[in-house]
Amino acid sequence: MLCGQCKIEHLDDVVAGVRGDDRQVALARVGTSRAVPTAVTQAAPSLYRPPSREPVGLEAEIARYAGVAAEQVVVGQGTTEILDWTMREQASAGGAVLATAPTFELYEQLATRNGLRYDEVAWDSGALTHDLAALRAALEDDHIAVLVDIPHTVSGISVPLPDLLAEVAPRLPSGAKLIIDNVYGEFMAHPLALTPRLLEERDELVVCRSLSKAHCLLGARVGYAVTSAGYADRLRRHRLPYAVSALAATAARASLGDDSNLRRTIAFNRRAYATLTAELDRLRIGYARSDANFLLIDLGDRRDQVLALLRARGLRFRDGSRWRLPTMIQVHLIDEATVAPLVRALRDRR
Repeated sequence: MLCGQCKIEHLDDVVAGVRGDDRQVALARVGTSRAVPTAVTQAAPSLYRPPSREPVGLEAEIARYAGVAAEQVVVGQGTTEILDWTMREQASAGGAVLATAPTFELYEQLATRNGLRYDEVAWDSGALTHDLAALRAALEDDHIAVLVDIPHTVSGISVPLPDLLAEVAPRLPSGAKLIIDNVYGEFMAHPLALTPRLLEERDELVVCRSLSKAHCLLGARVGYAVTSAGYADRLRRHRLPYAVSALAATAARASLGDDSNLRRTIAFNRRAYATLTAELDRLRIGYARSDANFLLIDLGDRRDQVLALLRARGLRFRDGSRWRLPTMIQVHLIDEATVAPLVRALRDRR
C-alpha cells in the first residue's frame, strides 16, 4: 500500500468513527486544536503576501516545544520530506539503508528513490518490535543509515533509546546516521529524552517527528527533524525557499501553543486503549501493548469470524496480511466513542 493510500485510509478511519456515533461532546474536546481555525482565519487575508523565505520562527517554536536548540531543528513538508532529505544527503556516499521488517512501506520507496539499496532484518516476532541484536549483526560497511521506528509503526511497541544507542550505534560505519521515525512520540508513556547536549554528542542521531499525529494536522504537512546543529544545516540545504506555506506555519504555531488540547488528545487515546484492551482481555484475545495511537490485535483462529462481523458492520481496520501477519488486525485509537462499535462487535460475536 502506498503512502498516499495509507493516509487516505487513516482519514477514513476517523470519519467512519465520527459518523457512526453521537459524538458532538467528544468532538469538542479531542482532535485539532480549536486555536487552529481561529489563527488560520486571521491569517487568510494576508495570503497575497509570500510566506517566510525560511521558517525560522516556526523552527524556534518547535525547538521550545521539543526542548532543544533552534539550530538543531529543521522543518519540512511532512516527515516524508525530512526522511527524503536525509536519505538524499546520505546517498552522496552511496550504499544502503538498513531497517526492520515489517515496517512502513514508505522507507523502502524513499531509499529506492535516492538510489540506495534497502536491506531488512526480521523483527522480534515474540516481542513484536525491533530485534536490536539482529540489526547490529546485519550492519555492513556500506550502510549509510539505519532506520528505526519508535514506536513501531506496526505494533506500536517502543524500544528504549538507551538500548538502541548501546546496541546499534557503536557498530555504525563512519558517517552513517541512526534515523529514528518518532512521529507517534507524544503518545509514548516515556517519550524519548532528547537534549541539546545529547544531539551534539551523538551526531549520528536524526529524530524525525510530525504534527500530523497527536496534533491532528495531517493536512498541514508539517514535519521536522531534531539532530546536531551541523547536520540540521546540511538538511536545510535541500529545502526550497518559501517551502512552508503561511497557513501551515500558522496552524502549526497555534497547535504548538495549545498544550491543554494536546494533553486531552493523548488522554482520550489512552482511555480508548483501556476500554478496548479490557474487552480483549475478557475475551482472551491477544494484542500488542501499544505506545502509539493504534492497536495491533491477534485474533488467532477467530480471525475469519471476527473479520466477517467487522466487515458486515462497516467497521474499519487494517488487515495484518499486508505485513504477513495473517491473524492480526490494526485499529486506530482516537477516543472511547471510536472504539465503542468494535467493542460491541466483539461482545456480539457468536
